[in-house]
Order: sequence, then C-alpha cells, then structure tokens
Amino acid sequence: MPKLCPSLATGLVLYGVLCLAKRVYTRLTSPIRHIAGPRRQGIVRGDVGHHMDAWRAQFGPTFSYPGMFGTNLHTSDVLALQHILKNADIYQRPAFSRKILGNGLLGAGLLTIEGQEHRNLRKIMVIFLSYNVLMINAVQNPAFGTPQMRALGEIFMAKSAQLRDNWLDDLSGGSTRIDVLLGLRSMSLDVIALAGFNYDSHSLDRTLPPSELDAAFTAYFQPTATYGARMLRLLQLMFPVVLYVPLRVNVVVQRARASLDRISHQLLQEGKTAIENSAGGEYEKDTGTGHGRKDLLSLLLKANTGDDIPASQRISDKVVLAQIPTFLVAGHETTSVGTAWALYALALNPTVQQKLRAELYSVTTDTPSVEELNELPYLKNVVKEVLRLHPAIGFTVREAQREDVVPLRHPCIDRKGRVLDSVAIAKGQLIHIPILGVQRDKTLWGADADEFRPERWDALPESVKEIPGIYAHLLAFLGGPHSCIGAKFSIFEIKALLFTLVRAMEFEMVVPKEDVGRTTAPVGSPFLLSERDKGAQMSLLLRSLKGL
Repeated sequence: MPKLCPSLATGLVLYGVLCLAKRVYTRLTSPIRHIAGPRRQGIVRGDVGHHMDAWRAQFGPTFSYPGMFGTNLHTSDVLALQHILKNADIYQRPAFSRKILGNGLLGAGLLTIEGQEHRNLRKIMVIFLSYNVLMINAVQNPAFGTPQMRALGEIFMAKSAQLRDNWLDDLSGGSTRIDVLLGLRSMSLDVIALAGFNYDSHSLDRTLPPSELDAAFTAYFQPTATYGARMLRLLQLMFPVVLYVPLRVNVVVQRARASLDRISHQLLQEGKTAIENSAGGEYEKDTGTGHGRKDLLSLLLKANTGDDIPASQRISDKVVLAQIPTFLVAGHETTSVGTAWALYALALNPTVQQKLRAELYSVTTDTPSVEELNELPYLKNVVKEVLRLHPAIGFTVREAQREDVVPLRHPCIDRKGRVLDSVAIAKGQLIHIPILGVQRDKTLWGADADEFRPERWDALPESVKEIPGIYAHLLAFLGGPHSCIGAKFSIFEIKALLFTLVRAMEFEMVVPKEDVGRTTAPVGSPFLLSERDKGAQMSLLLRSLKGL
C-alpha cells in the first residue's frame, strides 16, 4: 500500500478526533441514552446480525446500542416501523451511507438521493414502471397479460433456459459441484441489461470473452466476503475520507465505475438519438399491438417527455444517466443473491424441492407465460418464504432529519425502570431497522419462524399483517415512499429461474449448513466460512434430471 503524505495523515488524524468528539457529545446528550441496551464492549466481532438477535431477545424489540458515531436505536416494533417508513422526509438514508453508495457504482441515483429531488424522480419512475407493469401497486396497465409484460417474460424464460443449458453441459448427465451464484449473476446481468437498456452483455455466452459490463460487475462484487473488504467497508463508514485513499480495492471500484459511466453515456445517447430520428416509430408508446421498444430506459425517456409530467418536474439528462447504474446494480445483485438463497433453501429441504418440482412438472410447456407462472400456488409460497427467511437486504438504517417522537406497539424499559410507550428522537439519530430480524421474529411468525416452511403462507397469523411492507407483509422490498419500485420485476425473474432450473436438475448441499455465512452489507451475499478468501459464493451439488 502506498505511503500517506504528511498532510493527508494529519487530515485523517484531525478527522478522527472530530468524529470522536462528536460521538462523545452525542452519547452525553442523546434522548435515547437512558433506553436499555448493551454496554459498549469494544468492536463487535463476528456476525452483527447474530449480536442483534441476542440483544433483541434480552432487551425486547426496541433498545439502544453503541454505534460508531454515538448511541444508535434499534427497533423491530411494527408500529415504530410504520411511522418511520411512512415519514420518509423525516427518516432518510444516512448521508455517509449515501455517499459510499454514490461513490461506488450507483452515483446520484434513486437509492442515493432524498427529499424533493427523490419525490420528483420517483414520480417519473412510477409512471414509466406502471407502463411496464413492474410496480406492485401499479395503477396503470395492472393486468399481467400486457404486451410489455409478455415481452419481459420472454426475456426471463430465454435467459433462464440459457443458464440451465450451461449447467447441464457441465453436468454431462451426471452431477458436479457448481458455484450457482456465479451463473445466477451472469443471468441477472443479461436480463437487466437487455430488459432495462436493450444492451446485450452476453454474460452467459461461453463462446465470447466477458463484456466490459460483465468484467466490471465481476470485479466489483466478487470480493465482498473477504476479510479485507469487510474491514475496508467498516473504515469507510467510520471515516468516509478513506474512499479517496488509493487502496487496491478503491481502485477496482473506480475502474468499475468508469466502465459503467462509459456504457451509461453510450446507452443514453443511443436512446435519445433513436427518439429524435423516429416519428412515432419504434419508441411510440405501445397501444396493445406488442410493437415498440419496451426496455426501461426507452420508457423512462418517453415518460420524462410525456404529458403526465409538468415541465418543471422533468429530470435532466444527468439525472436520467444516474439511473442506469442504479437499475443495473439493483436489478442484478439482489435478484441473483435472492435466487442463490432459494436454491440453498431447496437443497436443505429436499421434501420441499420435490413438492415444488411436482407442481412445476404439471405445466405442459417449457416456456410458461407470466400468467401461468403466477397461477402456481406452491411456487408463489416458496418465493415468499425465500424472501422472508433470506432477504437480499438484511437491514437498513435511517437518520432523523429533525426531532420527532416514535410510537411503540410494545413499550420498552429505560435504565431507570420506567415504561416508555414512545421514544423521543433527536435530529441526527441513527435508527437500525432489522429486516431479517422482523421476518424471523417468533412473536410475529410463530415458534417455527427460523424454519423454511412454504406452507405457512396458506394461513398466516394475524400478527404479521401490521408489518409495513409493500409485498406479502414482508420488509424484503421495504415500504412507504422508499419501497423498491422494481419488486415485481425481481419476483418474476426468481419465479422464471426456479421454474426452469428445478425442472431440469436436483440441488443438494455439499458443505454443512454451518459453513454457509452471509455478508452484512450492502447485500447479504452467501459465502463459505471455510473459503472466505474466495469471496461470495454458493456452492451446491447439481444433479441432472435429463432423461430420467
């Protein structure tokens, strides 16, 4: 690692002193300083989620805990979560995390902006995604059978089949160990590039060298489970200036970002040129004929110039450009990781896998429509259970922009023994929302909340219906104004993958389940504790069913 110049070293020291002073001041003045919780015991080691689970069992759904910049609040209380997620102007993503994401691959996209800018952009996004039937609560074109959705369904099925054929070639009629996450990432990248931007990344094509986009994503995401990468993320959270230190990992991110910027500029220019050169041609809004460009960028450009959006609220080319990395990253990594966890769950539960396969075999075509996939009840249950037990995002954090009071369904106890039915919040207070913890909470889901049981979705307990998620009483896609606008896209893609893969092969464990770990942020990727240096992976034994 290169030596730091004296001025940079001095700056780092001064920055550290300021952060320490801020932390001490916050601890001494915070309104939540008297709320019960664990005492500071140095750096938390190991699985942070495991510590949160233990603290939640000891202190209840709402407690304070020592953070990097002072005392943080943790809550899985459903009434508190309703209040926090609904009031997105008060509770925003922390500035330091948005800066880290923005300096990574995302830039100034929907996931890294807040306030009025976020509302304007989201309004346009809702309109163009409603055209494409990707919103959970789409008010325009809500039917599954629209030409736009059929076109996307064809892409999902075609790319799922290409991945299946690649793996069957590897199996040669037998069985072998395969890192399924690697192939799923390639498939998801192909899908979001093609469906989102009419760009062929040919990540699944083994006859071609990796595209620039494929190489950039592989370099960026593969090392996320290594010890060095995790420590660097910790340092970046504590001292954002570390983002600019010329470390090897930072250089990799910068190169990946440069590649993505070049591709994004190219895609935007091609889209604008096509619109300018067409007079109601391929970019004309689809009227039900099935013709016309249906990729997300085309629809975004069209929506941004439509009558639905006042001129004062239209977004600039710069902002449109920033959405390309957002959709590529969000549509690629979360779906591939989610499907990897789905195959892991099926490998751990062969009875569930067999029951699912029997239902999938009842479909008489290899290329079902979106309507046909949605009519398979056990497939729907399996996907919901995967999203519950293994959400791609395990937690999120919000920062209060002003003073507020958060109501509680279950009162908490302060260190003086007083019962509190609400919590006073100061400006700048960080609040940890445990998505994974809520979705495995036994007081909400029952005593078997830690078990993978798709049948639970046939008769859910009333207690889960207060969870403020946009889909199936889950926080996997969050809720409120910052909920995931591409949720339906992700759900359909996972269904298409499971349909195609489970019909063609069996999935079995090759390592003890205790060897499978989960990274904490930004995405909960699987990795092997015994092979941490290899980064994120999900190695399973695949057995061909072809000819059986």
